[in-house]
Amino acid sequence: MALENKLGITESPELARIEEKLSKQRALELFETGTLDRLEAGTFAALASIHRALFSDIYDFAGEKRTVNIAKGNFRFASVMYLDAALENIERMPQSTFDEIVEKYVEMNVVHPFREGNGRSMRLWLDGMLKKALGQVVDWSRVDKEDYLQAMERSPVKDLEIHRGLGFAAWCDNNHIQIGTRRFLEQEGVALPDEDYENQHSKNGELQILYLAVSGNVHAMFVIRYVGGRNIARSLAALQQENIRLLVTSLDPSLTAKHITEAYRLPEDMVTLLDQEQCAALEAAPAEDAPCCMYHQKGFASLTGGLRAADKAQNAETTATTVQMVSVLFSVAIAVLLTSARSIWQLPVTYVLMYQAAWSAWHGKRSPFRQIIWWERIG
Repeated sequence: MALENKLGITESPELARIEEKLSKQRALELFETGTLDRLEAGTFAALASIHRALFSDIYDFAGEKRTVNIAKGNFRFASVMYLDAALENIERMPQSTFDEIVEKYVEMNVVHPFREGNGRSMRLWLDGMLKKALGQVVDWSRVDKEDYLQAMERSPVKDLEIHRGLGFAAWCDNNHIQIGTRRFLEQEGVALPDEDYENQHSKNGELQILYLAVSGNVHAMFVIRYVGGRNIARSLAALQQENIRLLVTSLDPSLTAKHITEAYRLPEDMVTLLDQEQCAALEAAPAEDAPCCMYHQKGFASLTGGLRAADKAQNAETTATTVQMVSVLFSVAIAVLLTSARSIWQLPVTYVLMYQAAWSAWHGKRSPFRQIIWWERIG
């Protein structure tokens, strides 16, 4: 059964054939008349105008947002309930680079704002953004149809977006999921409870608040208290004794340097929490040797573990060197005695016993390093 149309066609194959023919004719007119160049690239208004031009001969809903939920295969597109919020979010997405444009195109594909004809309209919409920002368009004749459809099916499986110091965003089951601070969700256009309500639950800022939003609507508010870990506390105490200051990053959107210093009872100026811009600048900076600092890009546990391992290695090396030096001194001493006595049998028994006792004592002290020292001496 064919979708209801102006042409009165009742068979789907025939409707698909006529639809393809007419939409291609209208697309050619958009190019020849320069209409595409006059549209505001990347806006939903531009996409709606393209859809209306392509399908107004066929469908009454041409250029209008759909009012029903739709799916293709096993994939359900964005729910009608969240359609307006999703389109508003897409409207605000940047489109100055190739990656940004593709990401915006993928988001619009997830939404699928029209009842029919989304793919053809969005391809022209994509070309408009590419032409404006990069001066290039896609040669669709070189794109395999099956590859394109498979890519569109996989495109909604999107990586997590991390906004340091603010929150996270991702798509899940066709819903735009956001979790983060009040500032993050407000700048995303999500309506939140008033601040008096929030202060009541956070004990006027003593506890931290995170919000969960699904497709533009608040679903939950989390109240968080930070508690220090015992192992980390010991490591931080060791760093504090060495007068080491830390520049740290964290994916926790509500964590601040104050939370860290209070939880671990550290000086206020010992910890600096980097924001997203500072992290980006640090990652882009060239790695240069500096005598005054150490640059560590991994987790805190690996930092403190590495420092402890380095300290143990240094102590082991110092002790091993001392043992070796004492061994050399004993060897020199016995050599001198042998030279003066001309034979070991002429040495007083007291000297031999003293040497053996001293060597045994040092041998016992170096036992933890026996394999390393002995290997070094033999090698």
